[in-house]
Amino acid sequence: MTSIVVPAYNEGEAANPHLVDIAESVSSPFEVLVVHDSPDDTTVPAVENLRRTHPEVRPVLNTYGRGPANAIRFGMDSAEGDVVVVTMSDGSDNPAQIDEMVALVRDGNAVVAASRYMKGGSQVGGPFIKRLMSRVAGVSLYHLGRVGTRDATNSFKAYSSEFLRCRELTRF
Repeated sequence: MTSIVVPAYNEGEAANPHLVDIAESVSSPFEVLVVHDSPDDTTVPAVENLRRTHPEVRPVLNTYGRGPANAIRFGMDSAEGDVVVVTMSDGSDNPAQIDEMVALVRDGNAVVAASRYMKGGSQVGGPFIKRLMSRVAGVSLYHLGRVGTRDATNSFKAYSSEFLRCRELTRF
């Protein structure tokens, strides 16, 4: 099974089109964990409503602390799948790529990172300065920092659950 972690903060119904796209794009068994920071988050009732037609999508309360980084960590630790995919709730990631990313992890890759800056990649929306800063950071980290991706600032990644469990052993 694939676990798809979607951090959300007061998205309300705005997250549902992306969640439906995920549910309709992924071909293998999956769960979608919509991770929120508080029970009164406006995303929760929208996701509960969506569960009527897409029971694999469920809200999950983050208890690690506020913010997207903690929500992602909590989602990863709550995931039941052998592969964990992180995607944002704003629809900026293409869910049609999830199956391909999952296949690459199952073929032996610990982490698969989608990139807006590789051939065939694109960035949809966002302010010009944010796009520019992201692009400069990605290129700089790739060439100067020898990071293995041209888009280190992108959160759209797939991880082997085994790799994530090893990560737990190295935390102080």
